[in-house]
Amino acid sequence: MVANYSTFLQRAYDQLIHDVALQNLPVLLAIDRRRPGGCDGATHAGSYDLTYLALLAECLGAGTIDENECRQMLYTGFMQTM
Repeated sequence: MVANYSTFLQRAYDQLIHDVALQNLPVLLAIDRRRPGGCDGATHAGSYDLTYLALLAECLGAGTIDENECRQMLYTGFMQTM
């Protein structure tokens, strides 16, 4: 499992392709600040995350509304990477 801010994942996209996707590794990404809103401003909005992650084979994206959904999604994602 890797936890990362959306803005830093955008900067590491090339590494994500080469070090995870091309090797078909079972990695669970927990992306914080993935959607617009909050006090971080436009540079941390994650507006394009679903678009560029959808280009990767075997990549599934989802967003949560609250802590309970986040917990359920992390559990589901973790169980699928096992």
